[in-house]
Amino acid sequence: MNITGSKQITFTERISLRRTKPRKVREYTKEGNISIVHKKLIESFDSNLFKEYELLLHRWGTQGRKRHELTRYMDRKDIVAGPMRELAEIRNKDLKEHQKIVAHLRHIWTNQKEHVKELQKNDADRFWKTMATGVVAGANRRTNVELSSTWTGSAGKKELIKFLKTLYAKQNGKCAITGIDLELETGTDKPNPNRCSLDRIDSSRGYNHRNVWLVCGWVNIMKHTMDMDEFKDRVELLYKVFNLQPT
Repeated sequence: MNITGSKQITFTERISLRRTKPRKVREYTKEGNISIVHKKLIESFDSNLFKEYELLLHRWGTQGRKRHELTRYMDRKDIVAGPMRELAEIRNKDLKEHQKIVAHLRHIWTNQKEHVKELQKNDADRFWKTMATGVVAGANRRTNVELSSTWTGSAGKKELIKFLKTLYAKQNGKCAITGIDLELETGTDKPNPNRCSLDRIDSSRGYNHRNVWLVCGWVNIMKHTMDMDEFKDRVELLYKVFNLQPT
């Protein structure tokens, strides 16, 4: 079973994510990069050949088996040369190097990356854990921002995650200021303006049960450290500047 981030990808899933055309990958020029050192070998694989190697690796290269069992099987099947044999020989000599090459081939010949991101995007538990970690880390970095003592330590982090989930349910999954649906997603490359964000109601005070609410990311960025009265004044100013009227 392959593990990417906090998501486990089974062999069957990975095979089903196989691409028929190679993914275009960035060309590296740094000496020692896998794609340069093993360029000829990597380019020798097509989709079907790599699938065949994955099948052999799944059967003969799983955890608990000795490294040379894969090449011994190849000997019995007269696979004494070619890309699969070359890759298997690298595995015998340097398992870490082999893993890097296989990971690169999987990036080229499977949609595993997109699959994992989609799983992460819809993983609410992962989202709340990520948010809790960020809140604690952020408070620790800033000496002027106090974090509730009930949210410190490993037990406190679990309490914070529980609180965030309860708060989200209490707000019916909507931004406390705009009423827009909050989106829970992680593992995305592009920023989502409606991504759920924890904001201090009164920015002069710390993070505690009575001084936080969940808002859209863009709202949190705009509000910054302003209190609500100042924030409202700035929003009204924007309406006037752009000749817009509140709905």
